[in-house]
Amino acid sequence: MATQTKAMQRKILDGAKAKGELDQLAWFVEMKMRLDHVGAAWPGNLVPVVPVGDDPEVSRAWAEILTALFEDANRGRGLEFTPALTTWDVLNQGTPWYLFEAWAGADRVCPGCGAIGEDCLAIHELCFRFQIRRIEPCQLT
Repeated sequence: MATQTKAMQRKILDGAKAKGELDQLAWFVEMKMRLDHVGAAWPGNLVPVVPVGDDPEVSRAWAEILTALFEDANRGRGLEFTPALTTWDVLNQGTPWYLFEAWAGADRVCPGCGAIGEDCLAIHELCFRFQIRRIEPCQLT
């Protein structure tokens, strides 16, 4: 069971919209491990987040896609995943995070290992898997 129900999320989003503060919210994937609820991270300890932006429904759809990726990658491990809301203030209090985005067509070069690919996350995974160099998110050019 998630710590935020869809009804709770709707109230949060409606309140933020009424105040003109949707830009202060972001989605992340909450992972339930036994009794703990934490932000699902990949690669390493980096938590992917989706800005709510102007359209909470579109951003929620992206958060649900991200949730499905975590579910698929962790099938059979007894973990539960669900989209959850947070604020940028909370994220910036020490949570290592990056923007989950769809990169289309542009090659990216890893400054740590020189890997080339369209997917920033896949390149990060190579660096983490082979422990070539730990790099900060979104430094790929």
